[in-house]
Amino acid sequence: MNRFCGIVLKRPAFEQRLPRSFQMMAPTYYVESEHEEVFDGFQLGHYGSWAAASLKGEVLTLSRDRIGIRTIYYVDHDDYFCFSNAISSLKKLPFLKLEASKEGAFAFFFHGRTDGMFAGVQELKAGAYLKYNLNTLEYEIHGAEKISIESLDVSLEEASIQTRNLINQSVQTVLEHVDQPAAFLSGGIDSSVIASAVISSGRSIPYLTAMTGIDALDEVAYAQDVVGQLEISEWHQIQVGNVEQELINLHHAMELPTTSLGSFMQYELMRFCQFKGIRNVLDGTGADALYGGHNYYNAIYWNELILQKKFSKLRTELKHYYMKGHWLKYYAKNLMLYYYIPRFRMASKLKFHLKNNPLLKSLNRDFIYEQASSLDKKPEINLRNLNTFLKNDFFDGAVTELLRFTDRIGKYFGVMSQPIFCQSPELYQHALGIPSQYKVHQGLTKFVLRNAYKEYLPKSVLTRRNKMGLVAPNNKWMKDHKEFLLSFITPDLDEYFQVEQMKSQLSEEIEGAGMQENYKAFRFLSFALWHKTMLG
Repeated sequence: MNRFCGIVLKRPAFEQRLPRSFQMMAPTYYVESEHEEVFDGFQLGHYGSWAAASLKGEVLTLSRDRIGIRTIYYVDHDDYFCFSNAISSLKKLPFLKLEASKEGAFAFFFHGRTDGMFAGVQELKAGAYLKYNLNTLEYEIHGAEKISIESLDVSLEEASIQTRNLINQSVQTVLEHVDQPAAFLSGGIDSSVIASAVISSGRSIPYLTAMTGIDALDEVAYAQDVVGQLEISEWHQIQVGNVEQELINLHHAMELPTTSLGSFMQYELMRFCQFKGIRNVLDGTGADALYGGHNYYNAIYWNELILQKKFSKLRTELKHYYMKGHWLKYYAKNLMLYYYIPRFRMASKLKFHLKNNPLLKSLNRDFIYEQASSLDKKPEINLRNLNTFLKNDFFDGAVTELLRFTDRIGKYFGVMSQPIFCQSPELYQHALGIPSQYKVHQGLTKFVLRNAYKEYLPKSVLTRRNKMGLVAPNNKWMKDHKEFLLSFITPDLDEYFQVEQMKSQLSEEIEGAGMQENYKAFRFLSFALWHKTMLG
């Protein structure tokens, strides 16, 4: 089941206003389903990804997987308690009026976060479960179990073998329990590893690669090397580009605003899956935060070496860093971003953000000062060692945002995303325990992952440093469709924007931008699109 919605009526009179698709499962409890238990995803003990609602006696239980791959929203109103795994399902309830949350909008503009975008709509935290008593009409929430990470005392080869076995096992498990599978193949190490694991399982499935037609941003050559090395028989290259025709549908699919048109790349891939009858797609989301894939993890690792006074090892790492001569500036920038700025006072944080992204100055000033105190809520991040930083990124950082979009876009097309690195507790706990020096090694990120599959993947993929992964020509697309995009910045958004100033600044930013995305401008356009699409 892809979408579900349920409601407990505290006032019986509301029954007459329920859509006909809702069935009574107990007095006052209705579900848009023929079954008492509604389920999205798949679950094998603690393995898998799911959002579920089950009724036992008088207790309704809502639950989510530990990483938060699948979603459950809920609303507790004086007249009803309702829940769903999709905002579009909540919109069907005639007595529920959805509105934007100003606090959520502020967090999105300043931090790119999309949780809490709808006023009064709560999202059950990852790994948590909610118990609602139909008699007392009260509920309690139980938080996720704490995950403790143990540092592994292993050699590089032992860590590599264990990593390969766990990934292969995870892929095998998914393939055994889903139908009509395929896999994304970007040409990066994560998707290439999954492709190798699929081949090792003896299965033959389709592989999908997105193309933009811009050589500097396409990874097709790397994907082609993987296809040749693994002797893949079915490989589809999907040309992405009809942005203007599908942009509104993209926001219907996501149900949220986004900072980048990289989401449009996912949208087109999922749309192709629907066309081909593919029901499940394996992808590599989460691997970066487990094995140290992003470039800025170099700086975090250097900081760990400095604190541990391992200066000889540090010199070796700096010698191999690909931006020779710029390491000090890069290190200082990341130390400022992840250590000092979170500790700034609210006024200093606000000043930093406004300087870093001048488009924020075109927000409604009353809106800024009403919400600015929330800048103090951003948690501090521990930089003492790389694995602690990675754990935060995996459970509380960008991974949850990426999973949120992939899940929603997939649902829109009736396709289930299967993020291989996020579904097995044994896999991700093992990965977070691998020593830092096996993750960042002589300037190469995700070194243990490369080493684990060095006998299976082409050298071009194993040694590449130009990390991309569904990179969209965000700025080019904005320039190509500027007038269309700016048409959504309208006077009804004046509680968020200084409308004319925002349009003028966005126009200048779009015209002066390069080809690749910078994440600064599109968020405001996407917010306007989202507001019209979901709330207009």
